[in-house]
Amino acid sequence: MTTDSRIINVFQKINFLNRYSELFNETEFKDRLKKVDKTEVLNLFKKLGIDNVKYKSGENFYQIKEQSDMLEFYFHISIKGGIYELIFGVFQLSPKQHLAGGSAGSIYDEIVRFEKLDVERVKTPIFSTKEQLKEMLDKSLSIYEDFKTEFISEFETTL
Repeated sequence: MTTDSRIINVFQKINFLNRYSELFNETEFKDRLKKVDKTEVLNLFKKLGIDNVKYKSGENFYQIKEQSDMLEFYFHISIKGGIYELIFGVFQLSPKQHLAGGSAGSIYDEIVRFEKLDVERVKTPIFSTKEQLKEMLDKSLSIYEDFKTEFISEFETTL
């Protein structure tokens, strides 16, 4: 992600730092849920009202792609060995250009550097139960939805 004050502003408006930090729980690495069936994860998405998710077996992540009039959003969730990683961002459609995105951890770090905050580095989210995974998915999807809304509001009229 390039450090553009308008992009940082989008993340500030959605309270990204605090919301991403909330995904971390006190699960010890040794207690993580090591295997989750992809069908179970797809069912969790459905229970949360998300029908447009696809599992990308070659890359081993779940993907949501959506478009507005001028933008294409992507949201990838990697769930491997009880470790939960988010990658999301946005492309301008014409001309095709990546505007923002990356792993949630790297976005978090970039915002901290940009704002010159003195905070501890956030740990990678880990889950030990399917219920924790469902809660993490729900919170993550909320962050993604707010990201899309704010990004459209901030950028679509100026592209």
